[in-house]
Amino acid sequence: SPDCRTVATIGRGRDIEVWDLFLGKRIGEFQGHAGVVRCLVFSPDGKRLASGADDSSILVWDVAELSAKARPAETELPQDKRQTIWQALLGNDGKAAFEALASLADKPTAALAILKEKLVPAPKLDAAQVQKWIQELDSRRFVDRRRAREALEKIGSAAQPYLREALKEQLSAEQRKVIEAILEKCKEELASGERLINSRGVEVLERIGNAEAKKLLQTLAEGAPGADLTIQAKAALARLGSPQRQ
Repeated sequence: SPDCRTVATIGRGRDIEVWDLFLGKRIGEFQGHAGVVRCLVFSPDGKRLASGADDSSILVWDVAELSAKARPAETELPQDKRQTIWQALLGNDGKAAFEALASLADKPTAALAILKEKLVPAPKLDAAQVQKWIQELDSRRFVDRRRAREALEKIGSAAQPYLREALKEQLSAEQRKVIEAILEKCKEELASGERLINSRGVEVLERIGNAEAKKLLQTLAEGAPGADLTIQAKAALARLGSPQRQ
C-alpha cells in the first residue's frame, strides 16, 4: 500500500490475503473471483484494492474497513512511555525505530501531542539580514566576522539557499571559505540529527493522515523556504494529495 503498512498477496489461487506489517499478522482475506487472481493494485489513498483474475473480472475491495477492524483501539500513552517511544524513534536501532513509528501511528492523539511539541516550523528569515551577515563575513573587524558566522550557523539549513546563491557571486577567499564550511556543517548536522527528527516525525504524521495531522504538516510546510523540515512537510502533503496554502 502507499503507506507501506498493508500488503496484499495472492493466496490459494482465487483468494487474496491482506497483511498488516505493523501488527505482523494477516488481518483478513477477500474471496469472489471465479478464476485465478493475477494482479493486485492499491488505490492512491490505500483505502481500496483492485484485483484482476483469469475470469476477466476486476473487483474492488474495501481495505480501509478491514484495517480499521484489525487495529487495536487507541489507548492512553503515559508520559514516561511517550519519552521512551520518542527516543526509540530517533535511535540508530532500525527495528526499535520502526516499532516506535508503528506505535505512534496507532495512537494519533498521543502522537500529535508529541509532534506538536517536538516539531516546529523553521523560522522565516529576514533576507536582508541574511545578506548582511554574508557580507560581514568579509568585514575587517574580527568581531563582526565571528558574529556573522555564528548567526548563519545558528539558523542552519534555512540559510542554505542564501549561501548557495552567494557562492555564485564574486566573493573574497575568506567569504567563500567560511560559506563552504557552514554548508558542510549544515550537511553534517542534517545527516546526524535534524534530518532524522524531521523525516521520522513527518513520516508519523503522514501515516496518521487525518485532518489534524494534515493541519500540522501544513503549518510545518509554511516554515522558511529551503529548510529541511519545510521541504519534507511539503513533500508529505503532496503524497497525501492535500493542497498547500499559498
